[in-house]
Amino acid sequence: MLAAARLYYLENRSQSEVARVLSVSPSSVSRILTAARDQGLVEIRIHDPESRPS
Repeated sequence: MLAAARLYYLENRSQSEVARVLSVSPSSVSRILTAARDQGLVEIRIHDPESRPS
């Protein structure tokens, strides 16, 4: 899971590339990345200065 997350999020590889490196299907990569987010291994943050109160 961590290997897939590192390849995808830190190395900016496509899910197809991650699948090739890890010898799994692209759909498996998608499920692995979802599980990594669900388990808190990956956090995605959006910093939108427009949404902050003045």
